[in-house]
Amino acid sequence: MIPVAILTYGGYDATKTDTNSIMFAGAKPVRWTYEDANGDGTIDLICFFKKQDLNIPDPDGDGWAYATLTCHYDASKYGEYYFEASDLVKLVGQ
Repeated sequence: MIPVAILTYGGYDATKTDTNSIMFAGAKPVRWTYEDANGDGTIDLICFFKKQDLNIPDPDGDGWAYATLTCHYDASKYGEYYFEASDLVKLVGQ
């Protein structure tokens, strides 16, 4: 399982994320939990993905690649907000 945290930060409240809309590297989470992932006193959303479900190509073959997470706020309660973030990840055990 690969954990990915969606942090509550700068006006984004991770607890209001529509968990049905979450996609990371082409996969949906198999489970999630709410806890303070980064020790800042706010509740974050931690999603867990099966490693084999992720699609993270390594274009240079050096073990580094970009992965993207997308999601929405719970639009039925908070309006339509779309979130997208990408970061460089180190691929291990390929």
